Amino acid sequence: MKVYFNKSNKVMEKWPDEYWEELGRKLSAQGHDVASDITESDAYVGPPDETYNTYKGKRVALLGSMLTGEGVKAPIVCAGCREKIDPVPIDCFFSDEICMSEITPNDVLGVLCE
Repeated sequence: MKVYFNKSNKVMEKWPDEYWEELGRKLSAQGHDVASDITESDAYVGPPDETYNTYKGKRVALLGSMLTGEGVKAPIVCAGCREKIDPVPIDCFFSDEICMSEITPNDVLGVLCE
């Protein structure tokens, strides 16, 4: 399987770089590859954005500040703040996007390889 990583740098969508690296190592150890081109991939991992919405293969959304989509939800009470709060926050109330760091590479790997 070739997996495309959509590494968003947007506030409240950024997954820690070390998590991307760990997920890549674990996928490689299982015989999978990280695809640099989404058109050559079998699966998508990233935030539930426009790319996620149009991708036709297996999709695993990193669901922190947004909970819409198929993927891994952050296991904390403030998860989904962009859908729960009006007006929509433009930055994390905790200033560190804690919801994204609560989603672990093992959580993503488990859903991706189901």
